[in-house]
Amino acid sequence: MSIAVILIAFVPALVAPIVAVTTRSKSKTIMAGIAIGLLGALTGNPAFALLDAAAAIGGLWLALRIFPTTLDQGPLPEAKRTPERAAPLPEVILGPSSVVNGPRPASAPRSRPDFARPITCGSSEIRPAPVPRTGSVSYIVAFVKYSDAAKEYPVACFRTDVIRGDDVIVSLGDGRFVRSTVVAVRYLNWACTSRIVCKASEATLIDGRLNLLEGTPSRVGLVSADWLISLLRDRGWTPLKYINTYRIVLAYNNDLQTARIWVRKNGVDLQLLPDKQPMPRPFSQLSNALTEGRFVRHYLAHTTFNLFEGIMRFAQSFEAGEGLYDRFFVPVGRPDRRTEALKEASERRKRDRLFKRDDEFDPADYVASNGGGDRAYLGDGMWVTSDGRFEDSGH
Repeated sequence: MSIAVILIAFVPALVAPIVAVTTRSKSKTIMAGIAIGLLGALTGNPAFALLDAAAAIGGLWLALRIFPTTLDQGPLPEAKRTPERAAPLPEVILGPSSVVNGPRPASAPRSRPDFARPITCGSSEIRPAPVPRTGSVSYIVAFVKYSDAAKEYPVACFRTDVIRGDDVIVSLGDGRFVRSTVVAVRYLNWACTSRIVCKASEATLIDGRLNLLEGTPSRVGLVSADWLISLLRDRGWTPLKYINTYRIVLAYNNDLQTARIWVRKNGVDLQLLPDKQPMPRPFSQLSNALTEGRFVRHYLAHTTFNLFEGIMRFAQSFEAGEGLYDRFFVPVGRPDRRTEALKEASERRKRDRLFKRDDEFDPADYVASNGGGDRAYLGDGMWVTSDGRFEDSGH
């Protein structure tokens, strides 16, 4: 068997990678790999049928392995990318965030000193981000007003450069696109049905059809735990496993100590061990690890700055062996993701359930059933009036 014959037999291995690069479609790449494998096996010399099939399978594996982040990243539903006036924007900008840096509207999250300073990561580039799924959890939540609505609505925001007053395009849960204005930006870690697709200046919206400018980013900045994990691993942090509470643990040794970053669904925790410990194998299991050294728990909801950026600042400080880490061990955020308005609504529902056992029973009925008059005694000095108000008038 000559070398030329062998090289010709491996031509099917090139088809899938070429399709992956040109179409950026995982489904088309898989179909191309299967088709060329069957074609080579059925039409080629029987002596080389197995070689053709193996080459096609190898090419498909190579395409899915090397180009996974470029596949299935086409435009949003009903949206086309058209090259227009603006120069291409970076897919991900990791550095000073408009939400936490510079002149700030009153309703935007306010920075904390030091721990909340914006980060920079030199000239590091990050792989293109996939378009977020509708209903996915968003650490940053923007409250927007639609042109024909008086109320504010929370929407997912996967961009750190969106601030109060920005005109944006929002994708609704039913697939429609609407122009909206941002009235507030908060860190809440909510799952929202609608999300911000882009700024209004980055697209045209005509008759419900959205056309994005070439290079419009789907995400900007450090906005998710997935990106944090990816960045830390790229910087040499070792991934480890723990109990189900934590998605992953990342560990690093500097010259003197060992640090661990614990990533969970609603927060990121930090641990600083008193000495330098042997680094376990990647993805090995930790046991009784939370009882060691110094530990702090941070929650994502209601932080006043981007916690993911704060964790990156800790990682950079520890890698450099700065030795002064107290500012990173002050707990931030709250476990309750509800806003004050939602808490008040919950309390009202609890009070309603206390007095209203069915649709026909209200506080006035309760007062009447307890002797009539304008109010009834509840106990412990508390009274309820016939119009539903509570009074603390003593016994």
